[in-house]
Amino acid sequence: YVKQCEIVADTALSYEEYFTSMERIKPIRPHTELQSRQVDLIKSMQNEGQPWSANMLLLAVRYSGANDIMGQSNTMYGPAAALYGLMLQNRRKLRLSRTDLKMSLTNYSTSIGNLVAEADSYYENTRERLNPNDYLFMLDKAISVINESKRDILEPNAGEEEIAYLTEQREALINALPFVNALTSPPDAMAITEHPELLDEIMVTNLAPIKSANKLRLGGRFLSLWRRF
Repeated sequence: YVKQCEIVADTALSYEEYFTSMERIKPIRPHTELQSRQVDLIKSMQNEGQPWSANMLLLAVRYSGANDIMGQSNTMYGPAAALYGLMLQNRRKLRLSRTDLKMSLTNYSTSIGNLVAEADSYYENTRERLNPNDYLFMLDKAISVINESKRDILEPNAGEEEIAYLTEQREALINALPFVNALTSPPDAMAITEHPELLDEIMVTNLAPIKSANKLRLGGRFLSLWRRF
């Protein structure tokens, strides 16, 4: 139950949702020192008038860079893509700026692509074949979300590069379907589900600032909004 509360808090769409989830932990056990410091930090962000989306964006950026620093598997790209997807699908509720919207769109595409690429590498190392069905649903969802989100950027050709990239990956997977003989899926192949069950590693990993793997695609924007302890 505590773990589920942590997951819901980490995928919250507002300060209120975050604090409600964290308060539900207290009757089960007191907050850890880490959780107490985090709650205090979030309260400080709220008092300073920081938008909640700032927290979501920084966490997603850190997840997407976890592989470079921590040597993690594709589980880090899964949560990153999930958070970017949540931001895009709730872009109006979160009142994302055009800059943050473009960043989320680009890095959503990149995270999905990295997830599929790492899965392919997993199968290559285990001498198995990647099962396209484990990943086609992710690509279909991402293409659909980007198609909807790009309209709010109000720029010519917004999102077209990302859609072309994901479509190319999708076609490659479909072409591989006749050759599939894989019996197992790599760890966390199904990591991306609907909110709030989409993250299974919360408050344990990424407890120090992590360099983004997508820094070249972030346009050099510096984020200093929420550093987890």
